[in-house]
Amino acid sequence: RCHYNSSTEKINRIKSEVLIMEFGEDMYSKIKTNLSRVQIYERRDLQEKALACIPVSELTRKAQLTMINYASSATAAQEKRDPGFRDFLLMELLHWFKESFFSWVDTLKCSHCGGSTTNIGAEEPTADELAGGASRVELHGCSKCGTHERFPRFNHPAKLIETRRGRCGEWANCFTFFARSMAFDARYVLDWTDHVWTEVYSDSQQRWLHCDPCEALCDAPLVYEAGWGKKLSYILAFSKDEVQDVTWRYTSNFEAVRTRRTAYSETELIQLMLSLTRQCQESYTQKHREELLLRRVLELAEFLTPRKATESELQGRLSGALAWRQQRGELGNWVPFAYKPINTKCRNIIFKYSSAMDKYSIWEDGKETSQISGWAKGAFTIEKMFRKVRHASVLLL
Repeated sequence: RCHYNSSTEKINRIKSEVLIMEFGEDMYSKIKTNLSRVQIYERRDLQEKALACIPVSELTRKAQLTMINYASSATAAQEKRDPGFRDFLLMELLHWFKESFFSWVDTLKCSHCGGSTTNIGAEEPTADELAGGASRVELHGCSKCGTHERFPRFNHPAKLIETRRGRCGEWANCFTFFARSMAFDARYVLDWTDHVWTEVYSDSQQRWLHCDPCEALCDAPLVYEAGWGKKLSYILAFSKDEVQDVTWRYTSNFEAVRTRRTAYSETELIQLMLSLTRQCQESYTQKHREELLLRRVLELAEFLTPRKATESELQGRLSGALAWRQQRGELGNWVPFAYKPINTKCRNIIFKYSSAMDKYSIWEDGKETSQISGWAKGAFTIEKMFRKVRHASVLLL
Protein backbone atom coordinates (compact mmCIF):
# COMPACT_ATOMS: atom_id res chain seq x y z
CA ARG A 1 0.00 0.00 0.00
CA CYS A 2 2.80 2.39 0.86
CA HIS A 3 4.46 1.59 -2.45
CA TYR A 4 1.17 2.29 -4.30
CA ASN A 5 0.70 5.67 -2.60
CA SER A 6 4.28 6.64 -3.34
CA SER A 7 3.90 5.65 -7.00
CA THR A 8 0.61 7.53 -7.31
CA GLU A 9 2.13 10.69 -5.85
CA LYS A 10 5.08 10.39 -8.22
CA ILE A 11 2.79 9.96 -11.24
CA ASN A 12 0.67 12.95 -10.20
CA ARG A 13 3.81 15.05 -9.71
CA ILE A 14 5.07 14.13 -13.19
CA LYS A 15 1.64 14.93 -14.66
CA SER A 16 1.69 18.32 -12.94
CA GLU A 17 5.14 19.13 -14.30
CA VAL A 18 4.03 18.21 -17.83
CA LEU A 19 0.88 20.35 -17.55
CA ILE A 20 2.87 23.32 -16.27
CA MET A 21 5.17 23.00 -19.29
CA GLU A 22 2.15 22.90 -21.65
CA PHE A 23 0.07 25.69 -20.12
CA GLY A 24 2.56 27.78 -18.22
CA GLU A 25 2.72 28.13 -14.46
CA ASP A 26 0.24 31.04 -14.38
CA MET A 27 -2.61 29.16 -16.08
CA TYR A 28 -2.05 25.87 -14.31
CA SER A 29 -1.62 27.43 -10.85
CA LYS A 30 -4.76 29.53 -11.36
CA ILE A 31 -6.79 26.41 -12.16
CA LYS A 32 -5.33 24.41 -9.27
CA THR A 33 -5.85 27.30 -6.82
CA ASN A 34 -9.52 27.62 -7.70
CA LEU A 35 -10.06 23.88 -7.64
CA SER A 36 -8.55 23.78 -4.15
CA ARG A 37 -10.71 26.72 -3.12
CA VAL A 38 -13.99 24.93 -3.83
CA GLN A 39 -12.89 21.83 -1.91
CA ILE A 40 -12.88 23.96 1.27
CA TYR A 41 -16.61 24.57 0.78
CA GLU A 42 -17.23 20.89 1.57
CA ARG A 43 -16.01 21.09 5.16
CA ARG A 44 -19.00 20.35 7.37
CA ASP A 45 -17.73 22.46 10.28
CA LEU A 46 -17.54 25.52 8.02
CA GLN A 47 -20.95 24.80 6.52
CA GLU A 48 -22.46 24.77 10.01
CA LYS A 49 -20.98 28.23 10.64
CA ALA A 50 -22.48 29.44 7.38
CA LEU A 51 -25.93 28.03 8.19
CA ALA A 52 -25.81 29.82 11.54
CA CYS A 53 -25.61 33.11 9.60
CA ILE A 54 -28.34 32.36 7.05
CA PRO A 55 -32.02 32.92 8.02
CA VAL A 56 -33.05 29.62 6.41
CA SER A 57 -36.60 29.58 7.82
CA GLU A 58 -37.32 33.12 6.66
CA LEU A 59 -35.91 32.49 3.18
CA THR A 60 -37.91 29.26 2.95
CA ARG A 61 -41.14 31.04 3.87
CA LYS A 62 -40.54 33.79 1.31
CA ALA A 63 -39.68 31.23 -1.37
CA GLN A 64 -42.92 29.36 -0.69
CA LEU A 65 -44.98 32.55 -1.05
CA THR A 66 -43.19 33.53 -4.24
CA MET A 67 -43.72 30.07 -5.68
CA ILE A 68 -47.45 30.20 -4.92
CA ASN A 69 -47.75 33.62 -6.59
CA TYR A 70 -45.78 32.41 -9.59
CA ALA A 71 -47.89 29.28 -10.00
CA SER A 72 -51.05 31.40 -10.14
CA SER A 73 -49.63 33.80 -12.72
CA ALA A 74 -50.30 33.64 -16.44
CA THR A 75 -46.60 33.46 -17.21
CA ALA A 76 -46.18 30.11 -15.48
CA ALA A 77 -48.04 28.36 -18.28
CA GLN A 78 -45.60 29.77 -20.84
CA GLU A 79 -42.51 28.20 -19.30
CA LYS A 80 -41.11 25.02 -20.86
CA ARG A 81 -39.78 23.83 -17.53
CA ASP A 82 -41.19 25.41 -14.42
CA PRO A 83 -38.70 26.50 -11.77
CA GLY A 84 -38.94 24.32 -8.69
CA PHE A 85 -39.03 25.34 -5.05
CA ARG A 86 -35.23 25.21 -4.79
CA ASP A 87 -34.96 27.75 -7.62
CA PHE A 88 -37.16 30.17 -5.69
CA LEU A 89 -35.13 29.52 -2.56
CA LEU A 90 -31.96 30.31 -4.51
CA MET A 91 -33.43 33.66 -5.56
CA GLU A 92 -34.25 34.51 -1.94
CA LEU A 93 -30.72 33.57 -0.87
CA LEU A 94 -29.27 35.73 -3.64
CA HIS A 95 -31.31 38.80 -2.69
CA TRP A 96 -30.72 38.36 1.04
CA PHE A 97 -26.97 38.03 0.49
CA LYS A 98 -26.90 41.22 -1.60
CA GLU A 99 -29.22 43.32 0.55
CA SER A 100 -28.52 42.18 4.10
CA PHE A 101 -25.32 40.20 4.50
CA PHE A 102 -22.38 41.28 2.35
CA SER A 103 -21.17 44.82 1.60
CA TRP A 104 -19.11 46.25 -1.24
CA VAL A 105 -15.74 47.92 -0.64
CA ASP A 106 -14.39 50.64 -2.90
CA THR A 107 -12.17 52.23 -0.27
CA LEU A 108 -12.34 51.93 3.51
CA LYS A 109 -13.51 54.59 5.92
CA CYS A 110 -10.84 55.95 8.21
CA SER A 111 -11.12 54.23 11.60
CA HIS A 112 -9.67 57.31 13.32
CA CYS A 113 -11.67 60.25 11.94
CA GLY A 114 -14.29 58.62 9.70
CA GLY A 115 -12.96 60.38 6.62
CA SER A 116 -12.59 58.94 3.15
CA THR A 117 -9.47 57.12 2.01
CA THR A 118 -7.75 56.31 -1.27
CA ASN A 119 -5.81 53.24 -2.34
CA ILE A 120 -2.14 54.18 -1.99
CA GLY A 121 -0.45 50.85 -2.61
CA ALA A 122 0.09 47.38 -1.22
CA GLU A 123 1.57 45.80 1.90
CA GLU A 124 2.83 42.32 2.68
CA PRO A 125 0.21 40.24 4.52
CA THR A 126 0.74 39.40 8.18
CA ALA A 127 0.64 35.83 9.48
CA ASP A 128 -2.99 36.26 10.56
CA GLU A 129 -3.93 37.70 7.17
CA LEU A 130 -2.23 34.81 5.39
CA ALA A 131 -4.20 32.40 7.59
CA GLY A 132 -7.36 34.05 6.25
CA GLY A 133 -6.23 33.41 2.70
CA ALA A 134 -5.09 36.96 1.96
CA SER A 135 -2.18 36.79 -0.47
CA ARG A 136 -2.27 40.57 -0.94
CA VAL A 137 -3.21 43.56 1.19
CA GLU A 138 -4.29 46.97 -0.07
CA LEU A 139 -3.25 50.06 1.88
CA HIS A 140 -5.81 52.86 2.02
CA GLY A 141 -4.66 56.29 3.22
CA CYS A 142 -6.91 58.90 4.87
CA SER A 143 -6.82 62.30 3.15
CA LYS A 144 -7.68 64.09 6.41
CA CYS A 145 -5.55 62.64 9.18
CA GLY A 146 -3.10 60.45 7.29
CA THR A 147 -4.15 57.20 8.97
CA HIS A 148 -3.44 54.06 6.97
CA GLU A 149 -6.09 51.34 6.77
CA ARG A 150 -5.28 47.77 5.75
CA PHE A 151 -7.66 45.95 3.40
CA PRO A 152 -6.62 42.27 3.25
CA ARG A 153 -8.19 40.46 0.28
CA PHE A 154 -9.31 37.42 2.23
CA ASN A 155 -10.15 34.18 0.43
CA HIS A 156 -10.97 31.73 3.19
CA PRO A 157 -14.76 31.39 3.61
CA ALA A 158 -14.51 31.25 7.41
CA LYS A 159 -12.85 34.67 7.39
CA LEU A 160 -15.34 36.10 4.90
CA ILE A 161 -18.19 35.11 7.23
CA GLU A 162 -16.56 37.41 9.80
CA THR A 163 -15.65 40.38 7.58
CA ARG A 164 -18.75 40.28 5.31
CA ARG A 165 -17.19 42.66 2.83
CA GLY A 166 -15.08 42.85 -0.30
CA ARG A 167 -15.24 43.12 -4.05
CA CYS A 168 -16.37 40.59 -6.65
CA GLY A 169 -13.82 37.97 -5.56
CA GLU A 170 -14.96 37.93 -1.96
CA TRP A 171 -18.62 38.16 -2.97
CA ALA A 172 -18.54 35.18 -5.33
CA ASN A 173 -16.37 33.14 -2.97
CA CYS A 174 -18.66 33.61 0.02
CA PHE A 175 -21.91 33.26 -1.93
CA THR A 176 -20.80 30.03 -3.62
CA PHE A 177 -19.85 28.72 -0.19
CA PHE A 178 -23.26 29.69 1.22
CA ALA A 179 -24.99 27.98 -1.71
CA ARG A 180 -23.04 24.78 -1.02
CA SER A 181 -23.88 25.06 2.68
CA MET A 182 -27.57 25.05 1.73
CA ALA A 183 -26.97 21.90 -0.36
CA PHE A 184 -27.16 23.62 -3.73
CA ASP A 185 -24.96 22.08 -6.40
CA ALA A 186 -22.84 25.20 -6.92
CA ARG A 187 -19.77 26.11 -8.97
CA TYR A 188 -17.31 28.98 -8.59
CA VAL A 189 -16.89 30.65 -12.00
CA LEU A 190 -13.71 32.46 -13.05
CA ASP A 191 -13.64 34.84 -16.01
CA TRP A 192 -10.15 35.49 -17.39
CA THR A 193 -11.12 39.15 -18.00
CA ASP A 194 -11.24 39.72 -14.23
CA HIS A 195 -14.62 38.83 -12.77
CA VAL A 196 -16.03 35.92 -10.77
CA TRP A 197 -19.52 34.68 -9.98
CA THR A 198 -21.51 31.52 -9.20
CA GLU A 199 -23.44 28.86 -11.09
CA VAL A 200 -26.11 26.72 -9.42
CA TYR A 201 -27.61 23.59 -10.94
CA SER A 202 -31.41 23.52 -11.13
CA ASP A 203 -32.72 19.98 -10.80
CA SER A 204 -36.19 21.05 -11.89
CA GLN A 205 -34.93 22.75 -15.06
CA GLN A 206 -31.99 20.40 -15.57
CA ARG A 207 -29.52 23.16 -16.33
CA TRP A 208 -27.01 25.49 -14.70
CA LEU A 209 -28.20 28.93 -13.61
CA HIS A 210 -25.84 31.90 -13.66
CA CYS A 211 -25.88 33.81 -10.33
CA ASP A 212 -23.99 37.06 -9.75
CA PRO A 213 -24.32 38.10 -6.09
CA CYS A 214 -22.70 41.52 -6.69
CA GLU A 215 -25.52 42.43 -9.09
CA ALA A 216 -28.26 40.21 -7.58
CA LEU A 217 -28.70 38.72 -11.05
CA CYS A 218 -29.91 35.21 -11.78
CA ASP A 219 -29.98 33.51 -15.17
CA ALA A 220 -28.65 36.47 -17.13
CA PRO A 221 -25.37 35.03 -18.48
CA LEU A 222 -25.04 37.39 -21.47
CA VAL A 223 -24.95 40.48 -19.23
CA TYR A 224 -21.13 40.61 -19.24
CA GLU A 225 -20.81 40.66 -23.02
CA ALA A 226 -24.03 42.41 -24.04
CA GLY A 227 -24.40 44.72 -21.03
CA TRP A 228 -20.95 45.36 -19.60
CA GLY A 229 -19.15 45.22 -22.92
CA LYS A 230 -16.57 42.61 -21.87
CA LYS A 231 -14.35 40.96 -24.48
CA LEU A 232 -14.54 37.43 -23.15
CA SER A 233 -12.02 34.67 -23.79
CA TYR A 234 -11.87 31.93 -21.14
CA ILE A 235 -14.47 31.26 -18.43
CA LEU A 236 -14.00 28.16 -16.27
CA ALA A 237 -16.30 26.73 -13.59
CA PHE A 238 -14.98 24.85 -10.55
CA SER A 239 -16.77 22.50 -8.16
CA LYS A 240 -15.99 19.51 -5.99
CA ASP A 241 -16.97 17.35 -8.98
CA GLU A 242 -15.30 18.94 -11.97
CA VAL A 243 -13.62 21.69 -13.93
CA GLN A 244 -15.68 22.84 -16.90
CA ASP A 245 -15.14 25.39 -19.67
CA VAL A 246 -18.43 27.35 -19.65
CA THR A 247 -17.35 30.23 -21.90
CA TRP A 248 -20.04 29.52 -24.48
CA ARG A 249 -22.86 30.11 -22.00
CA TYR A 250 -21.73 33.72 -21.68
CA THR A 251 -21.39 34.79 -25.30
CA SER A 252 -23.63 35.12 -28.34
CA ASN A 253 -20.67 35.91 -30.59
CA PHE A 254 -18.82 32.62 -30.84
CA GLU A 255 -16.50 33.73 -33.66
CA ALA A 256 -15.26 36.83 -31.84
CA VAL A 257 -14.52 34.83 -28.71
CA ARG A 258 -12.64 32.18 -30.70
CA THR A 259 -10.27 34.83 -32.07
CA ARG A 260 -9.34 35.74 -28.49
CA ARG A 261 -8.74 32.15 -27.37
CA THR A 262 -5.18 31.90 -28.61
CA ALA A 263 -3.23 31.55 -25.36
CA TYR A 264 -3.70 27.78 -25.06
CA SER A 265 -4.37 24.81 -27.29
CA GLU A 266 -8.08 23.94 -27.21
CA THR A 267 -7.30 20.22 -27.27
CA GLU A 268 -4.81 20.48 -24.41
CA LEU A 269 -7.21 22.62 -22.37
CA ILE A 270 -9.92 19.96 -22.75
CA GLN A 271 -7.45 17.24 -21.77
CA LEU A 272 -6.43 19.23 -18.69
CA MET A 273 -10.03 19.72 -17.56
CA LEU A 274 -10.88 16.06 -18.13
CA SER A 275 -7.78 14.98 -16.21
CA LEU A 276 -8.61 17.19 -13.23
CA THR A 277 -12.26 16.13 -13.35
CA ARG A 278 -11.24 12.47 -13.22
CA GLN A 279 -9.12 13.24 -10.15
CA CYS A 280 -12.12 14.93 -8.49
CA GLN A 281 -14.30 11.87 -9.13
CA GLU A 282 -11.78 9.13 -8.25
CA SER A 283 -13.69 8.04 -5.14
CA TYR A 284 -17.16 8.24 -6.75
CA THR A 285 -19.24 5.21 -7.62
CA GLN A 286 -19.58 4.28 -11.28
CA LYS A 287 -23.26 5.27 -11.18
CA HIS A 288 -22.47 8.72 -9.81
CA ARG A 289 -19.77 9.29 -12.42
CA GLU A 290 -22.19 8.31 -15.18
CA GLU A 291 -24.82 10.73 -13.85
CA LEU A 292 -22.31 13.57 -13.84
CA LEU A 293 -21.11 12.63 -17.32
CA LEU A 294 -24.67 12.74 -18.68
CA ARG A 295 -25.20 16.16 -17.11
CA ARG A 296 -21.93 17.35 -18.63
CA VAL A 297 -22.92 16.11 -22.10
CA LEU A 298 -26.29 17.88 -21.87
CA GLU A 299 -24.52 21.06 -20.82
CA LEU A 300 -22.15 20.88 -23.79
CA ALA A 301 -25.14 20.38 -26.09
CA GLU A 302 -26.66 23.55 -24.63
CA PHE A 303 -23.56 25.47 -25.78
CA LEU A 304 -24.03 24.57 -29.45
CA THR A 305 -26.63 27.28 -30.15
CA PRO A 306 -25.86 30.92 -29.29
CA ARG A 307 -28.58 32.87 -27.47
CA LYS A 308 -29.77 36.42 -28.03
CA ALA A 309 -29.51 38.81 -25.10
CA THR A 310 -32.70 39.66 -23.23
CA GLU A 311 -33.47 43.16 -21.97
CA SER A 312 -32.24 42.28 -18.48
CA GLU A 313 -28.85 41.32 -19.95
CA LEU A 314 -28.26 44.71 -21.60
CA GLN A 315 -27.53 46.65 -18.41
CA GLY A 316 -24.05 47.85 -17.53
CA ARG A 317 -22.33 47.02 -14.27
CA LEU A 318 -23.96 48.42 -11.13
CA SER A 319 -21.60 47.28 -8.34
CA GLY A 320 -18.64 49.47 -7.47
CA ALA A 321 -17.88 53.18 -7.72
CA LEU A 322 -18.68 54.87 -11.03
CA ALA A 323 -15.05 55.86 -11.66
CA TRP A 324 -13.90 52.29 -10.98
CA ARG A 325 -16.49 50.86 -13.39
CA GLN A 326 -15.53 53.43 -16.03
CA GLN A 327 -11.85 52.52 -15.64
CA ARG A 328 -12.69 48.84 -16.18
CA GLY A 329 -14.90 49.69 -19.17
CA GLU A 330 -17.90 47.87 -17.68
CA LEU A 331 -20.60 50.52 -18.00
CA GLY A 332 -21.69 49.05 -21.34
CA ASN A 333 -24.00 51.25 -23.38
CA TRP A 334 -25.28 53.16 -20.36
CA VAL A 335 -24.83 56.94 -20.56
CA PRO A 336 -25.75 59.54 -17.91
CA PHE A 337 -29.28 60.83 -18.48
CA ALA A 338 -30.04 64.55 -18.60
CA TYR A 339 -33.50 65.85 -19.47
CA LYS A 340 -34.02 68.78 -21.80
CA PRO A 341 -37.58 70.19 -21.66
CA ILE A 342 -39.55 70.02 -24.88
CA ASN A 343 -41.36 73.21 -23.93
CA THR A 344 -38.66 75.67 -22.92
CA LYS A 345 -41.27 77.88 -21.23
CA CYS A 346 -42.80 75.18 -19.03
CA ARG A 347 -42.95 75.95 -15.31
CA ASN A 348 -43.49 72.53 -13.83
CA ILE A 349 -41.70 69.26 -14.72
CA ILE A 350 -42.69 66.00 -13.01
CA PHE A 351 -40.90 62.66 -13.30
CA LYS A 352 -43.00 59.62 -12.40
CA TYR A 353 -41.52 56.15 -12.10
CA SER A 354 -43.45 52.87 -12.03
CA SER A 355 -41.41 50.17 -10.31
CA ALA A 356 -43.81 47.47 -11.55
CA MET A 357 -43.47 48.52 -15.21
CA ASP A 358 -39.87 49.77 -14.83
CA LYS A 359 -40.83 52.88 -16.76
CA TYR A 360 -40.58 56.65 -16.34
CA SER A 361 -43.21 59.11 -17.53
CA ILE A 362 -42.25 62.78 -17.86
CA TRP A 363 -44.83 65.54 -17.55
CA GLU A 364 -44.51 69.22 -18.45
CA ASP A 365 -47.19 71.55 -17.05
CA GLY A 366 -49.61 68.65 -16.56
CA LYS A 367 -49.07 67.05 -19.98
CA GLU A 368 -47.15 63.80 -20.53
CA THR A 369 -44.37 64.48 -23.03
CA SER A 370 -42.27 61.30 -23.04
CA GLN A 371 -41.58 57.88 -21.50
CA ILE A 372 -38.36 56.03 -20.69
CA SER A 373 -38.19 52.24 -20.26
CA GLY A 374 -35.57 50.96 -17.79
CA TRP A 375 -34.73 52.63 -14.50
CA ALA A 376 -31.02 52.95 -15.29
CA LYS A 377 -31.71 54.79 -18.56
CA GLY A 378 -33.33 57.62 -16.63
CA ALA A 379 -30.48 58.05 -14.13
CA PHE A 380 -27.62 60.55 -14.26
CA THR A 381 -25.42 58.57 -11.88
CA ILE A 382 -25.81 55.12 -10.35
CA GLU A 383 -24.13 54.14 -7.10
CA LYS A 384 -24.82 50.81 -5.36
CA MET A 385 -28.35 50.58 -6.73
CA PHE A 386 -30.26 47.74 -8.30
CA ARG A 387 -33.90 46.98 -9.08
CA LYS A 388 -35.23 44.04 -7.11
CA VAL A 389 -37.80 41.97 -9.02
CA ARG A 390 -39.44 39.14 -7.13
CA HIS A 391 -41.70 37.61 -9.75
CA ALA A 392 -40.24 38.83 -13.01
CA SER A 393 -36.70 37.85 -12.03
CA VAL A 394 -37.85 34.32 -11.33
CA LEU A 395 -39.23 34.14 -14.85
CA LEU A 396 -35.69 34.44 -16.11
CA LEU A 397 -34.86 31.06 -14.63
